[in-house]
Amino acid sequence: MALALSLRIGHDFYAGGNRGVIHKILSVSDFTVRFDDGRVIKMESEKWVEPFPGIKMQAGIPRNQSSSKLIVLVIDAPGVTVVRGELYRKSTKVNCSSCNGLGMLTDKVTCTLCKGHGCKRCEGTGYTLSKFKCPDCS
Repeated sequence: MALALSLRIGHDFYAGGNRGVIHKILSVSDFTVRFDDGRVIKMESEKWVEPFPGIKMQAGIPRNQSSSKLIVLVIDAPGVTVVRGELYRKSTKVNCSSCNGLGMLTDKVTCTLCKGHGCKRCEGTGYTLSKFKCPDCS
């Protein structure tokens, strides 16, 4: 059974540990998703896209079709965990190489050294090339 997520530009999600961010809304049923590996893939309601093996996605039709800010992403990934980014960050702890402890990830902080582009201090979090890092690392 497929999962439908209502999202806005900038909202993210994780499918099997792969992060995607809603990049641009082209119409009610067409938008693009940017993945952490740099790919930007167009989602349409007429066809399924398989950005990762075993994970299929397509655009859904939102209930409020007059909204230009809200899209529906349909994900079909049997046996794969799919979760909104905010819930993923609340439930995920990482061992930060800088603070040598467990710190909760949050989307409100960026590494002061590399601005999220990857450095030796925040590399151990696994969130290089993103805006996430352990808030205890300064």
